[in-house]
Amino acid sequence: MIPAWNPEGILPPIRPGVAGHHGDRSPYKASLDAFIEVMGSSEARLDIVAGLLAFRRAIHDIGIDTGFQWIDGSFTENVEMLEGRDPRDVDVVTFFHVPAGETQASLLRKCPWLFDQAYVKHTYKVDSYWDVLGTPTEERSVRQIC
Repeated sequence: MIPAWNPEGILPPIRPGVAGHHGDRSPYKASLDAFIEVMGSSEARLDIVAGLLAFRRAIHDIGIDTGFQWIDGSFTENVEMLEGRDPRDVDVVTFFHVPAGETQASLLRKCPWLFDQAYVKHTYKVDSYWDVLGTPTEERSVRQIC
C-alpha cells in the first residue's frame, strides 16, 4: 500500500509505474497495520508509533470516531539516511466529524489538552493539526494543513 522511499529518501509523490494523472498517488491510503509495518522500522520509530496510537485512543475516548488522518513530516521520510538522526515526532492532520450531540466548543471543554499542540507533541510525540469535516475551510486553514 505504501511505496518504498525513493533514492532521495522520500515517499514518491506518484506511485512508481503509474501515470502521473493516476489516482494512486500521495497521500497514500493505508491501513494502520500497513503504516506500522512500513514506518515502524526501528525502536525510535516504534516509540513514536506508540504515541500515535495513544493519541488516536484519546481521540476515540472523547467520541471522535469518524474521519481520517494525514500522516506526514520527517517520520514519513528516511530521515535516518537524509539527516543521520531518528525522527522526533510524527505530523498528523486529523480530519473529523464532530460527534452527534457535541460541538467544537464542547469537545474543547471536555478535553482541552488534546487540542493543545505543545501538550500533544510532548505527550504523544505527535505534531497535531485539526480540521472539522463538513464545515467551510478557510484559506488560513488550508495553508496550516498543508
